[in-house]
Amino acid sequence: MKNILVSTLTLGVIAVLCCFPRNTPVVNSADYEIYLNKTHFEKAQHKLDAQIAFWENKLQAAPENFVYQNKLAGLFSADFKLTGKVRQLHRSDSLLLLINSRIPDQHNVLYNLAANAITKHAFRQAEAYSAQMYRTGEKKFISALLRTDVYLNAAIFRMQHFC
Repeated sequence: MKNILVSTLTLGVIAVLCCFPRNTPVVNSADYEIYLNKTHFEKAQHKLDAQIAFWENKLQAAPENFVYQNKLAGLFSADFKLTGKVRQLHRSDSLLLLINSRIPDQHNVLYNLAANAITKHAFRQAEAYSAQMYRTGEKKFISALLRTDVYLNAAIFRMQHFC
């Protein structure tokens, strides 16, 4: 009962904050301008491309190695976060699903699948992965935090469409 009250109160505060327009800027643009230059992006992209190429070569030599697949899935996800290329997020999901089909209920794989699903706003899918992760019994606190993240992101996403 107490959890429901806290959740309802939190969602109410978020709804109020989302629906009222702000007249003052939240951040100072001078604080983040240095990170928006082309050189910073190109350096990060070059480093990530080199890592992806390295792990793809390792995976070609041993195509069934789930450690290489897992590492590459994480790099594809990072590439999506850097470039916004949706294809990389799908590649990450494909590798994670392949690992999950061969070695089911691995906590870190389910966590990454849920995180990718949240990124895609596939909240029901994310909830299913987080529930499966919770049922494994491993790292229950992290699993509970992820489920909370799923529910809050879903609620915020819905509220943004109503305001």
